[in-house]
Amino acid sequence: MKNKLGIDDKFILEKIELEIVKTKIQLLDYNFTFNKNGFGFDYLIELHKYLFNDIYYFDNSDIRKSIDDKIKQHINNLMKQLLVLTPNEEEKINCILDELWQIQIFNNGNTRTLLAFYKVFISILNIDLDINKINIESGKMFK
Repeated sequence: MKNKLGIDDKFILEKIELEIVKTKIQLLDYNFTFNKNGFGFDYLIELHKYLFNDIYYFDNSDIRKSIDDKIKQHINNLMKQLLVLTPNEEEKINCILDELWQIQIFNNGNTRTLLAFYKVFISILNIDLDINKINIESGKMFK
């Protein structure tokens, strides 16, 4: 994706991107609305745009080409399953969040978008999950 900042140095761009996205994740509670009815694939797209739109032009080219209607429906179903779970079903919640992450919806910024979603999900629904269980270094998002 072409950056809006006109920065050609990849190292500098990555540092600036990190700071901007980190700040936007911290401000999610104030700047990003949550609507249970719109909770699905399109919600993740909007969240991704929110995180990266100050840095990159967004034209859906960052969505993986392999994401077809069948996968979008699967994502929507996973998101619906999350809404009916209770805080004491932490293992099921983690499995669904991990599956969403493994789908790799976005070419770039997938993990940060899913971490932002995780933050929105646990704060809006008042779920007290242990954020220390996030393990982005392995093949799974959660330990």
